[in-house]
Amino acid sequence: MKSLLASAVIATGLSFATLAPSPAWAQSSTNAQIEALNEMVAWTQASAQIQTDLMSLFSADMMGEMYAVLNAGDMDEIARFGQRFEAQRQAVLTRAEQQMNALPKPERWNIDPSLFSRQESATYRAALGQYNSMQETYDEYAKMSGGMSDMFINLETMDEDALLQLQQVQVRSSIRMIEIENRQIDGYLIAIEPENPNHQFQKVVKQFNIATIPEIEWSAEANTDLATRQSYGREMRDALLPIGPLIRQGRANMVRQIADLEAAGRGALSPADAELLPKVIRLYESFEETFDIEEKILTSSMSSARLYLSDESDDAISARIDENDLAFFALLEDRARIFDARLSMLE
Repeated sequence: MKSLLASAVIATGLSFATLAPSPAWAQSSTNAQIEALNEMVAWTQASAQIQTDLMSLFSADMMGEMYAVLNAGDMDEIARFGQRFEAQRQAVLTRAEQQMNALPKPERWNIDPSLFSRQESATYRAALGQYNSMQETYDEYAKMSGGMSDMFINLETMDEDALLQLQQVQVRSSIRMIEIENRQIDGYLIAIEPENPNHQFQKVVKQFNIATIPEIEWSAEANTDLATRQSYGREMRDALLPIGPLIRQGRANMVRQIADLEAAGRGALSPADAELLPKVIRLYESFEETFDIEEKILTSSMSSARLYLSDESDDAISARIDENDLAFFALLEDRARIFDARLSMLE
């Protein structure tokens, strides 16, 4: 069985471990592991904060206000909302840029390979890839959110071609952001063992991203007929179908990991491991809430896919689509909250 320190790390997706051949080597390797772990956790928390701040512009509250204003159809109020959105957007971009400039390159993690497993090296490479793609993510986010501001502020005077052009910019940037994130997830999937529930969680997030693309593309289509909308709905539904089995597999892996740890706890443990064991178990137990949230996202997303596939008109389904979208934004906040809580458990 891996060390408890390794179990704690892989429960968050930061994965490295060692099996020590001698007590003296074990002590030195543990110290090195702890030092690297602290760096990795601090870096991951800082990078996650950048993402959290960027996505705060699309909080459930902000999106709820946006839908309400757009549905009311008052052009002056839409323009005023656009001005508020732009002010918050500028604040978010400024804060994120400052945080990106302060984030160190994760270059010190690739320490003595004799201390670490293949998974630690893969985690380092994945984090380095994430670091190298941050500027591109920021640029695409700025273009996408800037297009939204322009649309809200100038909607009353904007002709149909100009509106469609702005929407296409948003679509391209949104899809590019998804592609970047999925590439990052692929890197971390190499580092996280398939037996770890976090492996299934990462796959679930990636699959949700894939399922989102048809909905994004359809939102910018001009004058689509029913057959076109249903085609997008079919793509979305098909991308969602693998998620349920992944969630069930992740829950089963969570139960097995906890059982293995509890069995280890009934044996002889060092004082340090005895102190760490309950924390590691809580890390794995936190995936129960994670998969609950993902099931709710799946329910909401599948509801939208079924609406796109229905024979009802766009007008007839729009209110229910909006309701599902708002539920989705709120659940994304829950997803970020539980991820942050898992990282905090390692402090």
